Amino acid sequence: MIGNQIVIQGASFKRPGVIRYVESDFLEIQTSVVQLNVGDKISCTLNEDGIIESFETTVMGKTENSLITLVPLILRDKWIISRENPRIRIDAKGKITAVSFSGSKPLIDLNQLCQIELHDVSEGGIGFSTKCYIRENGIALLSFRLFDQFLHLEVEIMKSTFSKKDKKFYYGAKFIDTNSKDYQVIRSFIIETLFKRYMLKKGKK
Repeated sequence: MIGNQIVIQGASFKRPGVIRYVESDFLEIQTSVVQLNVGDKISCTLNEDGIIESFETTVMGKTENSLITLVPLILRDKWIISRENPRIRIDAKGKITAVSFSGSKPLIDLNQLCQIELHDVSEGGIGFSTKCYIRENGIALLSFRLFDQFLHLEVEIMKSTFSKKDKKFYYGAKFIDTNSKDYQVIRSFIIETLFKRYMLKKGKK
């Protein structure tokens, strides 16, 4: 894919370019940079060995002679881009407001909310600790604040450990509904953090 020709297009411009770098969520396109801002939507047409692929994406950043855009979710697997679900450290507090110990819905509202501490998050799930016990494969509704927004996300408990020292349970859980608006806030937070890392690494080269 690197070195392939690509055409980027907006409402008032059309420019040829060349793919120079692909990593995880990001695509770097060498092109004559037009008046674009972070967050702008553009259309791209990629010529890969004679196969034409069209997609829309979002501008994440730009340098003197290139644009950095998001790799559309629909194309990740198709392009077989090597990627992980890196965990991003977070320091936040929240609550468990409802649970299903059986792992099936509906969830039962808790009379006494369980306080939680959030430790890390990825596109796949979240790590947190609490004094409340939830068995593996149970479902919990987590409520916490991120980006000045209150989020409510259902998660399935995948693993748990108990710390005698802290007298807390440490849980690893996966997100259940990755199409919800609240999950998109999580994804935006992760992408923003990874983009900062990407630009920092790029600046060190």
